[in-house]
Amino acid sequence: MSADHAKEEGFQKFLTDIPKIILILVAIGVVTNFLPDSMLSKAIELIDNKKTETNSNLALDKTLERKGDSDILSGTYKVTRVVDGDTIIVVKDEGIEEIKVRLIGINTPESVDPRREVECFGVEASNNMKLLGEGKNVILEIDRSQDTYDKYGRLLAYVFLESGEMLNEIQIKNGYAYEYTYDKAYKYQSSFRKLQEFAKSNSIGLWNSEACVKPLVQTPSASGTFPKGRTGYIWVSASHGEAPRRGEGVWIII
Repeated sequence: MSADHAKEEGFQKFLTDIPKIILILVAIGVVTNFLPDSMLSKAIELIDNKKTETNSNLALDKTLERKGDSDILSGTYKVTRVVDGDTIIVVKDEGIEEIKVRLIGINTPESVDPRREVECFGVEASNNMKLLGEGKNVILEIDRSQDTYDKYGRLLAYVFLESGEMLNEIQIKNGYAYEYTYDKAYKYQSSFRKLQEFAKSNSIGLWNSEACVKPLVQTPSASGTFPKGRTGYIWVSASHGEAPRRGEGVWIII
């Protein structure tokens, strides 16, 4: 997760706490007789309205239903498009209405956000998700400990292939994603963190020290000439970018 993304989410979380701050300030004002008693009841009403608005985010869209008491969604879902390494588009029961799904518990390097540069391993993560899920039928599981939709309106879910494999897990285990806890612990948090530690300790994917090394850039130049058969010295200058490690040192070709 990039620093900008973390700051943005922190600011959003601060905004959700504003009504509570207002209530505390109003209560202090009433106790000190700075504000009339009626202001406290109005502040409480504001908090209740905010809670109602927040809780509505936990309700499923009318087109989505759980299977009995489980968190598995009923119906057949097909991946029609992969947005990036942690977001997909699905349709239900061969319908035409698209549902954008953000995979819970993972975050992959950025590859499609026009506001940001493509991050290291972002394209690889996206391509791997395409290889795994594009065109496949999947099973969606939501998590009652989390919101049903994020602030962008994306359904938050664990995505399973018909084989039973979970795409969220595969992306982490193979080094295409980081474990990501947005606000509070989720159902598979412990498992995801163990998978990340496995990928990290085995230098898999984005955890490999050479995964994000930029190619060598050379702009050599030389000045000075000598007649044929003569020896001497000339000045040689060159500039270079990052070079991959080779053994105990770094080889630079100029």
